[in-house]
Amino acid sequence: LAVATTLDGPWVLAGDSAGGGLALAMCQRLRDMGAPLPQAVALSSPWVDLTLTNPATIAYAREDPMLTIAGTLRCAQAYAGTADRADPGISPLFGDLSGLPPMRVTVGTAELLLPEVRSLAGRCAAAGTPCEVHEEPGGIHDYALGLGVFPEADAALAPQARFLAAHP
Repeated sequence: LAVATTLDGPWVLAGDSAGGGLALAMCQRLRDMGAPLPQAVALSSPWVDLTLTNPATIAYAREDPMLTIAGTLRCAQAYAGTADRADPGISPLFGDLSGLPPMRVTVGTAELLLPEVRSLAGRCAAAGTPCEVHEEPGGIHDYALGLGVFPEADAALAPQARFLAAHP
């Protein structure tokens, strides 16, 4: 946040998994401070709801070979401590999504976070914030970071880069 408030000129932001949630929360905070926002945001498998209360999450947990409900809940509790995990500073899905830069989100259809990404897209649409989502069939959590391992990863990053480059 401190670095972002000192940037001079246009910039973009990207984040994956928990870093995707942090990137979104940072944009909300910058907007609330009246600070300059990035021109665009690219998120890969963002974790934006640390409450894990979306009923659809349980169904997708059965598909995800990387994330489990129990393990993800332990991480959420470790991160939030005694704070309310529904606080928008912790779970940016529950914050105000208006006035944010355009976003492009990649997510796999076989990952636990898919339901919250779909919720994010719907909430962004309702708030008037452009949010383009690419769902990779059979993609697992953070599949887009498996460069050189998953052909889908190589194919996923090119559109993310084009999206960011289109918002100088």
